[in-house]
Amino acid sequence: MVNQTPGQTEYEFDWQNPDRKSFEVGRVVSGTFSALLAHPFKFLILTFIGSGIPMVLFSLWPIFLGVGDGINLYDSDWVDTIEWEGMLGLFGLFYLFLIFMSVFIAGALIHMSVNALNKKPVFLGEALKTGLKMFFPLLGLMFLYLLGVFVGFILFIIPGIFLMLGWVLASNIRVVEGGSVTDALSRSWEISKGYKRWILLLLIIFSVLGGVIGLVFQIPVIFFGNAQTALLEGGTMTFWIINAIASGLSQMVTAALSYVGLTATYLEVRRVREGVEADSVADIFA
Repeated sequence: MVNQTPGQTEYEFDWQNPDRKSFEVGRVVSGTFSALLAHPFKFLILTFIGSGIPMVLFSLWPIFLGVGDGINLYDSDWVDTIEWEGMLGLFGLFYLFLIFMSVFIAGALIHMSVNALNKKPVFLGEALKTGLKMFFPLLGLMFLYLLGVFVGFILFIIPGIFLMLGWVLASNIRVVEGGSVTDALSRSWEISKGYKRWILLLLIIFSVLGGVIGLVFQIPVIFFGNAQTALLEGGTMTFWIINAIASGLSQMVTAALSYVGLTATYLEVRRVREGVEADSVADIFA
């Protein structure tokens, strides 16, 4: 029904407008793969630094702890053979390194993703500058995001899911649109209204694709041992190294897919909701 009230929009509801833009999942997925295939090495370099190296180190933890030959759950003596004080400090430093690198690379990946999705020139140096510039804002944003989602999940899970979907675009907003950390969270909540189901669907799609990719990289590992039982039954040094490399490669590709996919989702939401074409968004990095 057309709205006849003077001064109001012509259509009472958005779905009544025949010229309205619809959210296209296929456009987001195809755009994500097109951007990745256009600049595969640049994306993999960033994810190698921010995801690959940390995952390789993490996957080698049985060797670092000296339990790579297997753990006998019926014998608690193996716990006493580990120098926990030194190892806990090492793991603490590792997690700090993991957090800092992931935050630093996040800004760089978003920068590259926006340009790649719009077929603009992609420069690794400029992306790294953006990552450095956005480090502290994105660190604060990550802290508030994780804290809010964690509390939401404690409150019967559903609030956590809504917060996750409502705030998931905040990093893209902070890098692209600027503003404060709280402004980015508020803006993400606002523009995601009415599109949370599509955001959830795309998160599931990219998670499944990442899982399939991970399984492909794990295929060579089976020739050196069983990843499911290696910790209990033991594994050779070669097995743990191959497993770590496979896990690192899987994490690199999955991270690239996730960041580009989420950026494509953000651009699609703005296109549909606000009529902002993606190429105009990319011009802010020019």
